[in-house]
Amino acid sequence: MNLHFFKVLLAICKVTFSEMIRDKVLYNIILVSILLLAIGFLASQFSFIRPERVVLDFGLSAINLSCALIAILGGSSLLGKEFERRTAHVTLSHPISRAQFVLGKYFGLLSVVLLNGLLLSIIHILILSYTSYEISSVLHKTYFVALTFILIQSVMISALAILFSSFTTTSLSVIFSIGCYLVGNNISQLKYLLTKISHAGGKFLLKVIIFLFPNYEYFNLGFKVTYGLSVSWMNVLVSLTYGICFTCFVLFLSAILIELREV
Repeated sequence: MNLHFFKVLLAICKVTFSEMIRDKVLYNIILVSILLLAIGFLASQFSFIRPERVVLDFGLSAINLSCALIAILGGSSLLGKEFERRTAHVTLSHPISRAQFVLGKYFGLLSVVLLNGLLLSIIHILILSYTSYEISSVLHKTYFVALTFILIQSVMISALAILFSSFTTTSLSVIFSIGCYLVGNNISQLKYLLTKISHAGGKFLLKVIIFLFPNYEYFNLGFKVTYGLSVSWMNVLVSLTYGICFTCFVLFLSAILIELREV
């Protein structure tokens, strides 16, 4: 990879970032997320025991949902609309590989998702600092691990939305991405269901689903954040490795599908 490769990548990334920043859907999602943070703060005022825990749970859920929605809605239309408006034809007529095109679009989307996560995290920390007299007991190491996990999960969701966008319509891409998000956050329930099924065909089908779908539960710390329980470095390392490997594989697959697509 030479310097020209990264210059092209950065140029596509900047254009994608600019386009997404002007999208009204983005601001609606951010506004709803801020309202959820405010609702969490109001709900904490009715809690007489550890109100900061209410703010903590509401806030992390709002950040998670916001990043996921931006990744899904933004990523699902990212490649499709380029081909529909035929702007992809103009872009790819230049000395730009389709892999560069996909990666540039992906990193443009990702920059918006991460910026949103950073903004909401700052607002959440400010609300927590106002709610709790002992802010150091709330903003423990596990809290920042949880924020990191939300961002890594968003990285995976963005890549998956780009993948679906590379071969199907925007509406179907949104449906597939939301389906993967819901299934991926309930893998443990599917594994439990697997122990209850006696039919061999049903078991095999469920095993295939568990294997193929992304496991977002790697990034769900649950009550560990609420009660400030420690997270082992091995757990963090395994989760990060899984997220990075999954994202790289999905982006590689997206690049191949774009190569096969007629322009």
